Parts: sequence; C-alpha cells; structure tokens
Amino acid sequence: MRLARLLLAGLAALAVSTAPARAGVVQLDLSGDFNADVVVNDGSGVNDPTQEPIDLGAMASGNFCFPTQSVAEATAVAPQTPNGLPDDGFFPAAAEHPDVQLAWRNDDDGLNAWRLAGAGGVLDIRVPAGRYSEFHVYATCGDGDALIQLTPEYSDGAGAAVPYTVPDWFDPPLGTLDAYALIDGLDRMQPGSGPGTPFLYEDSNQTAVFGFRVLLDPARDLLSVTLERTDSTGALNVFGALAISDEPPEACCFPDGSCMDLGPGECVSAGGAAQGPGSECLTTDCPEPGLPGWTPDGASRAGDPLRVAKGAGGRLDLSWGRGCSPDAVDHVVHEGPIGSWYQHEAVLCDTGGAIVSATLMAAPGGRYFLVVPVTELDEGSYGLDSFGVERPPSPFLTCRPAQRLGCP
Repeated sequence: MRLARLLLAGLAALAVSTAPARAGVVQLDLSGDFNADVVVNDGSGVNDPTQEPIDLGAMASGNFCFPTQSVAEATAVAPQTPNGLPDDGFFPAAAEHPDVQLAWRNDDDGLNAWRLAGAGGVLDIRVPAGRYSEFHVYATCGDGDALIQLTPEYSDGAGAAVPYTVPDWFDPPLGTLDAYALIDGLDRMQPGSGPGTPFLYEDSNQTAVFGFRVLLDPARDLLSVTLERTDSTGALNVFGALAISDEPPEACCFPDGSCMDLGPGECVSAGGAAQGPGSECLTTDCPEPGLPGWTPDGASRAGDPLRVAKGAGGRLDLSWGRGCSPDAVDHVVHEGPIGSWYQHEAVLCDTGGAIVSATLMAAPGGRYFLVVPVTELDEGSYGLDSFGVERPPSPFLTCRPAQRLGCP
C-alpha cells in the first residue's frame, strides 16, 4: 500500500468570516519550499534589513519589497497613506475565495515566499490526500509577467494542466473567479537604498497579490498540484495555497484531547487525526493518546532488529520485532537513499495486520529503511543514530500528523 500523502501542521484561520459558509478549507503550508524574504517586518522593534526583492533587483533602484501594515504605518510620512500587507497574513473570505492564511508575520524575520527569477522552476504543492473541489494559489510578479501552469496530480494520474499569467504587481487587478486580486492598492519599500535612506517608502497605492483557482475533479483523490514556470520574463513570487474539500465532516481528535467536526483533509492540515467517515465529536472520545514507543535495534533497544531479505520478482521482505509499547497498533516503513541521510519518506503506512513484517518492491539504487511504531494518532521513534541520538522524522511525507516518543 503506497502512502496516502499528508501535509503537517497547516495554518489555522485567525478570524471569523461573515461570508457564506464554504466547504472545508485546508490551508497548505509551503514554508518548507520558501527561499526568499520579500516582506519587510518590524516585529523585533526595527525594520528587517535582510530582504530579497519582488522584482528582479538588477539595479539599486529596482529592489522593492512589500511592507507589513505595521511597517507602513511606522514609515510613511504625511501626506503618504500607509497601505501594507496584513501583519498576520490573514485575509477574510470574499466572493472569490474562502478565508486565506498566508505565511508571513510581522514578528517573524524568516522566509515568506518561493521566488523564481527565471525559467524552468517547478513547485510541488502537496495536500492531505483526499477529494477536493477547488485549489487556489497566491502569487505576484515583478519586472513583468510570469507564465505558469497548474497541474492536479491525482492518485490515478495527472489532470489537465491549467495555464495562467501572473501579472506584474503594478498591473490592474484580475477580476474573475479563476484569476483575481487577493489584495490591491498596496505600497512598497526599497531597503538599503543608499546612505542616509536605508528604507525608502514609496506611496504607490498600486501593488497587488493575485489568486488563481483550479477546479478539481471531486471524484478523484488529489495528492498534489504542480506549479510549473513556463517563461523567463519577470520574477515570480509564490506566497501560499489552499484547497477546498467537499468531503463530509467527521470527528477530528487533537493531541490535547479536544475534538472538532472537520473534513478529513482540514483535520490533518490543522494537526489532528480524522476518526473516519460517519464519526462525530458528540459520540467520539478523544482522551490523551498512548505512546507509540520504539522498534528494537538489537542493541540498546532489545529485541529482533529490522532484517531485509530479497524475494522473487524484485521484492524486499522486511521483518522486525515488536516494540516496547503496548499502545502501538501497527508499524510503518520509511525509505531513503543511502548517502543522502535523513531524506527518507513514508512508503508503507499499513502492514495489513502483519504488524512485524512487510513486503516492498525494490527501488533503484542503494536504499535504507526505518520501521516506526504508530498509534492511531502519532508516529513513534525513528531509531537511534550511531551517537545514540534520535533520528529526525521524515522531512517530506509521514503516516501520522504528529510524533510522540517513549514507552509507558
């Protein structure tokens, strides 16, 4: 059984929308792919000077970024009117979109965009596996437009690619349900613009962030959406994405024992564990979950360690001993390339009742395997390295939304 892809720790909405209710909204966390800081913030008490530009930044006069609203209010001088991005990255629902939560914060000096100043880039935006009706991505471009195409990747193959033009951030806002302005009429700032003027504020009232919608096939299980850059004109900046699920809500248990009725993808995005179709919080008990524990390594963790044997037809037969915790309900298998340590990802999320054995097809090249015990809610230990230190969980794909270590 191949992995049902999960996305950890989605961003929760920070305000209550007064717009008509929409189906479950899964905010997609792209921070692992961010490579640029294009939003000036001042949460530390001073303006963050470590910026990349929205535009190409080919000359000193072309090195502009977005300010947050706090920065805009602190920097603009009358008669300038401060218009910055919301400090918390939140946009309430409108006719074109549900509530949107993007990743920048006024108190965070870190990266906040995936920036590509050239052709050939591909961004694979993963979603909690499930059925969705819409996908939205949020981006803008500097020094010209950018051509992109968005391709849904379903469990049974790719959907049709949908092309879009991401306008320059100074262009008029788009005005359809498929291509629209998330926010418009913003100002911009030029950090490091010369002696005596480290931050030059421009009261432009024109720059924008745009949204692009793809209608999905709700009868197919979506795994990801691929964003591909197909030209090389301007500098493309991608801030975030979301998916809208039409799956009925079910009980969603959180690590603190609380429960909310959410769609399964929305539940995983928020850090919970979906309890299955037909479940509801009214009749579901979410007490503090048990500990998954660890799998034996034959040394400091007593028991039968993992063994791998070649089977017929390119199969690999794996076997291991039971771990330390009676709370573990199964084991999952993660695989990675030998030499690129800790680049593992889940390849088997259910042993089908075998518990201490599994069969996989051999992948090309040298591979390593890690067997991890799991409860219904959590993954356990990935084992100890040669220094006796816990190995980190998968940076890509996991089988449970959270990790808890130890044995009862």
